[in-house]
Amino acid sequence: MSTSGSGTVNAALYAIVLVCAVRAAIVVLDGEPGRLMRRPPVAAVALWLAVAIPSLLQAPFPGMLHSLGRDPDLIRGHRQWWRLVTSVLVQDGGVAGTGFNLTVLALIGVLAVRIWGSTRSLIIFAVAAIAFNLAATFLSPSAGAGNSGATLALATSVTGLAGVTRRQPATVLLTALTAGCGSVLLALLDAHGEAVLGGLVLGLLITAISLPDSGIPGRTGPDRSAGTAQG
Repeated sequence: MSTSGSGTVNAALYAIVLVCAVRAAIVVLDGEPGRLMRRPPVAAVALWLAVAIPSLLQAPFPGMLHSLGRDPDLIRGHRQWWRLVTSVLVQDGGVAGTGFNLTVLALIGVLAVRIWGSTRSLIIFAVAAIAFNLAATFLSPSAGAGNSGATLALATSVTGLAGVTRRQPATVLLTALTAGCGSVLLALLDAHGEAVLGGLVLGLLITAISLPDSGIPGRTGPDRSAGTAQG
């Protein structure tokens, strides 16, 4: 199972998954994309900075990738468990990969915090990051780094929420299309398929246990656009 995410087909599937997540967020928040991105919530900015600063510091300090990246041998053999977390803070995709990952995180982070609230969004991102790296360490060992897996899981958690709270043909289609893309990625031996499906399931489970204010059908009020819902 690869975590590199290379290939035109893979990239197209990622794009479809992200478009579905953005569309699902718009349905849940009843807002226009431009308005929803204004005045980003503090938690979304903090999450982006936590990933962006060390990722950008790789340019003058390239050794950071070796020191913080995911290395299954070092994690398993030398108990360097911190790499399960720190590997999300650096990137292995070069300039283009770093730019893409940070751009997507900026978009998905804002939408997720507006929907889930600060606490839930950060927990989903952290759980997804660690789960993705555990799988890439023990199930299908692969060295690497990057926040793409955690960001995709955070994105699809929003799609899962929309599928439960907005039972419309459009949201059902978005959920089914996301699940289909995740399944195809798994068939292509792309570990990001695990993140896509895992985030979708996580979103469904969290919604079933505790519905965020922004996910209540018919709810109106400033919290839905201002991102003030709390986890």
